[in-house]
Amino acid sequence: EENLAKVFELINGRYVKLIDATDETLKFHLKNCSIDFDFSKIWQ
Repeated sequence: EENLAKVFELINGRYVKLIDATDETLKFHLKNCSIDFDFSKIWQ
């Protein structure tokens, strides 16, 4: 079984799929900050 995270963003009241992440790094923007999230580390 492959480890897979489905990442969505709320845009104009609807959730839009951004990526199916397994070992990618994705930058999340949250109000006044941003974070680089490495999905490969959650499967360890």
